[in-house]
Amino acid sequence: MTENFLTWTESDVPGRLSQTSPRSTFTNLNRLDQNVFLYDNKAGQLQNFDYIFTFRIDSISTSTSTTIRANLLCALDILDGWRPLWLAGGTQICVRVLSSAANKYYLNLNESFAASNYSAGSGSVNDLDIGVTYYGTFTKSGVSLTMKIYSDAARTAQVGGYDVSLVLHADHNLTYLMCPQTVEFAATSLSVTGYVENLGPPLTAGSKNLFAKFSIGGVFDSKQLFAKFTVRSLDTADLSAEFIVQQIGIADLFSEFVVQQTGTADLYAEFVVQQTDTADLFAEFTVRHSGIFDLYAEFIVRHSRFIRKRIYCKFEVRHSSSLNLKSIFKVSQATITEDLAAEFYVNQFNALFDLIAEFYIRPDMLDIKEFLVEEPVRKRKKNWLR
Repeated sequence: MTENFLTWTESDVPGRLSQTSPRSTFTNLNRLDQNVFLYDNKAGQLQNFDYIFTFRIDSISTSTSTTIRANLLCALDILDGWRPLWLAGGTQICVRVLSSAANKYYLNLNESFAASNYSAGSGSVNDLDIGVTYYGTFTKSGVSLTMKIYSDAARTAQVGGYDVSLVLHADHNLTYLMCPQTVEFAATSLSVTGYVENLGPPLTAGSKNLFAKFSIGGVFDSKQLFAKFTVRSLDTADLSAEFIVQQIGIADLFSEFVVQQTGTADLYAEFVVQQTDTADLFAEFTVRHSGIFDLYAEFIVRHSRFIRKRIYCKFEVRHSSSLNLKSIFKVSQATITEDLAAEFYVNQFNALFDLIAEFYIRPDMLDIKEFLVEEPVRKRKKNWLR
């Protein structure tokens, strides 16, 4: 789940930091700034972790000497700036931003432990460009700390030598995660501007099934409830998800579901809209795709067999292509003691192609049949739901 930076805690007297839900932005963050950081308490979650993050540096002060400007990410045991915590003997593991050339920078890994400092870099410096978006991973497993940088969101095109590893001096179990963290060097004034966004665990990339259950609840008052769920994976295995939206009140219940994929495999989705009340039930479904493959959809609208209320339905099947449009509608009832009324419209807006329609009326005992075939005229369609 992507981190919501609006729920993190900010320490920022000079006003360098700003946040949206997925993004933590730092503007002119200076290495002289004291106690400037955005953090969250992750106690019990940082002994082993696997984060992905997106980042971009938009500007960085020029210096011919290799100097650290800020930390994009830092897991640590005490809330402090990077250098004071190092000198005080605290523990922290960080992704650092460094530069020694105009409009260039690089990242490395750093560990502060027992008042000592340890780093591991990519083997080359100043190999990242200002104004370019990069995609990183930051992983700790036992005493192994790794960082990888990619040029694409799918994290398949690795940048340069950015498969960096650092062997830690202990299996640290840290408490806080910062994004970003000031370094607090009382030396040359050097600043950096950029952001980190979409920080969170990686998407499912194995062959395992992905199971998720979400529950949002509250007091039974008259307030509206808003929720958005996203379930996704990068794997080729099936992704199964079930969503249930319900209420026990008398107010209207509105829900919108979107099921989509970017692959070429079949996409299956099933929607069930139901209620146990005596009020009217309204539902609208739209099934569509933008690909070149066939689109199959089946709709079933029915009452419980104990309900003797009328059913009103309207179905519309259409596409904008010149291919044949095939659809089957079935209107049926379990008893023939009541009238069965159905109205069908079959039309097209392009007279260059034949319009083929076939109707069946059953059972055979039904003795009322009426067909009307006519030239299309522009008139307002009947609204069955009114």
